[in-house]
Amino acid sequence: MDVVCAVLLQKNKFFLAQRSDSGLWELPGGKVEATESIEQALTRELYEELDLSVCADNFVPVGQVQTNKICLNVFACALNANSTWTPREHKAIAWTTLEEVLYFSTCEADTLFFNYYKSEVQNLLQTESGFSNGSKLQPIS
Repeated sequence: MDVVCAVLLQKNKFFLAQRSDSGLWELPGGKVEATESIEQALTRELYEELDLSVCADNFVPVGQVQTNKICLNVFACALNANSTWTPREHKAIAWTTLEEVLYFSTCEADTLFFNYYKSEVQNLLQTESGFSNGSKLQPIS
């Protein structure tokens, strides 16, 4: 089953949401419907979960993680300071660093993602702070 999620970046931190059902923390996203592309699914999920309107052009592919149950496709997206969003489906939210994420109980696929792609996330956090060198990572306006 294909699943998609976003590393939402702002002020050198990324966004985590706590699931209402299990209490585990996760990157926002969800299942890809049969009629959707991965980018369409992520756009839909961010709107459903966070009331956040995002253009797929703002997504930067980060990596993919395979578990026994899912294939998690991860994209990064930078939020600008004026971005408005409202969590709709989660018990709690947090803005965290890579060092702090170790203290969260995350979903299996997210844990694998952070283990496998730690250096990529760190690079994204550094790039996000300056949006430098013609990076494809641009803030959402």
